[in-house]
Amino acid sequence: MVDFGKHRESFLVAAALGLFLLLLAASLVWTVLQLNSAQGKISSDEARISVIEAQNANLTQNLAVLSSQKSGLEYSLAATNSTLLSTQDALRQKEAEAGRLQSALDEAQHNLTSAQYRIQTQTQSIRQLLAEISDTQSTLNSTWQWLKDNAYLPVNFSWNSDIFKQRISEDCIDLGNLNLGCISYRMESTALSLRYKTDIAAGKVDHLQSLEETIQREGGDCEDYALFVKATLNSIQAENKNLQAVAWASAHGEFVIYPRASAHPDSYFYYPNASAVDMGSLDNLHPYVVCYSVGSSGHCTLALSDHPIYSSSQVGSLEGARVFEPQNGEYLGTVGKEFSVCEPSAGDCQQRLNDIFLIISDDDIYQASSGRWTGPVDYTQKLSLLQSEFENSTASAG
Repeated sequence: MVDFGKHRESFLVAAALGLFLLLLAASLVWTVLQLNSAQGKISSDEARISVIEAQNANLTQNLAVLSSQKSGLEYSLAATNSTLLSTQDALRQKEAEAGRLQSALDEAQHNLTSAQYRIQTQTQSIRQLLAEISDTQSTLNSTWQWLKDNAYLPVNFSWNSDIFKQRISEDCIDLGNLNLGCISYRMESTALSLRYKTDIAAGKVDHLQSLEETIQREGGDCEDYALFVKATLNSIQAENKNLQAVAWASAHGEFVIYPRASAHPDSYFYYPNASAVDMGSLDNLHPYVVCYSVGSSGHCTLALSDHPIYSSSQVGSLEGARVFEPQNGEYLGTVGKEFSVCEPSAGDCQQRLNDIFLIISDDDIYQASSGRWTGPVDYTQKLSLLQSEFENSTASAG
């Protein structure tokens, strides 16, 4: 039997030593295990490090690519920024231009609105004017028709006017001459029995009588006499050719008025101290009633011109015309010498002695007034032009 007590210390030492060895063995095992684990972890870490290094190499390469791309992008960005700045500057300029254009457009719109209003107003005024033009044209046409109707002696109007026309042919035409004094004599001595009468004396407003009114009234004033003799000359000219118109003027001798000189009458009517004045071939003459100043008033006679007058611009062609008194056939002088076609720009024509201020043809009346010569034909030409311009403008606007 072992003495436990005697060997207690040894036993304890052995036990302790065994426990120590056991613990040491366990520790070694654990350490080995840890080492193995660490070795495995190191291997794993090395593998991961290899992967990471590979990834790092790729990242480095990618970084280089990205760095290159970044440089390219930075260059592109700089270029884009420059372009953007230029675009922004251009945009600002365009915006400023757009602002100016908008302002101009607003102003143009305002002007257009104002113009449209004015056009509407003017259109109304022009339409009213055209209506007045139409009325004026009608009046002018009536005036022309009146003049044409009174350019020749009326036919079959009354027996006394027909007798007068017959007696002119029988008594006043002799040896190829038309005796102008005989015409005025027969106006008073035939059944017409015309006498000088003023409109005022008859209680009427001074006006130009028609031939029929002169016949019915048995007279008229100076312009009515002149118009009647003009119509007589036109009627004779239409029915007779190769006649010389003959007036008279103060001179030695006698100027026989009636009857025809070739009849050698025992008694006859004549102007003493007078002789014939050749007025020209009736075939080539144009008779015009001319009114001229005699100082404080005017007087109307007849002028025989070699030149026709178709507009107020041609009144100067009256120069050279021979003037006679329709109330007795007396030669009064020549336009350009004893008489003048008035120049309206020089002042009032009716204040200058023997200045002609009114001319009446077979189809128009010309008057010197407001600094120029005017006639209905001038007005109708202007009216026609105005109407044509208006119609063209409205057609263009439409």
